Amino acid sequence: MVASKILFIFVSILIGTLVHARLGIDVERTVHYLQFRCLREHGYRVANIGCYKNNEVISSCPPNYYKTLNKGFMEANAYIRPCVKDSSCKPPSTQVNELVEYLAELDFKYVYLFVEASNWTSSTKKNRKLLQDFRSAFETANANARWVWGVHSSQEDWKKVTGSRTWELDSSKPLWYTNYVDGNGYANLKIIDRLASGRGRMQRI
Repeated sequence: MVASKILFIFVSILIGTLVHARLGIDVERTVHYLQFRCLREHGYRVANIGCYKNNEVISSCPPNYYKTLNKGFMEANAYIRPCVKDSSCKPPSTQVNELVEYLAELDFKYVYLFVEASNWTSSTKKNRKLLQDFRSAFETANANARWVWGVHSSQEDWKKVTGSRTWELDSSKPLWYTNYVDGNGYANLKIIDRLASGRGRMQRI
């Protein structure tokens, strides 16, 4: 089986207050097709696949994408862990354009921007400007794409990165919230921090 750290409860909040919780996997390294088959047989339906990290595309992205399709996953999504912390980072537009070009032949449903405090700067002012730049880059790049871009974050990460749980980036984009599990059940769902209305801001509901 795949290591437990790559398993998550996938919560997709789109429009209004409708919440979809589904089992899924979050992978960046290459996963063997037998592992995908095993996960599918145990109820996993969604695959979120790392495709860009540390200023470059991730080589395991296309192989993992095709394996999920071959093993019957209902949905495959991509994500980018943006480089924003130092001077060697490419501009947001370059990172997004490189990702979009890389995904041109892959039919992902969503492409998520990772917003986790560990990957962002300590300046909330700078982070807000970077988030707006990434938003603009995605909006431009997405004009002819088949997928929809969204945000991966949590209340606490969003607050640390932007300075406020209620700071809004885009009110129309999907949010991905992950609740990591160890295979022993879903107790943590009782204390899950939900994301409101598919909006680019975080608040309790």
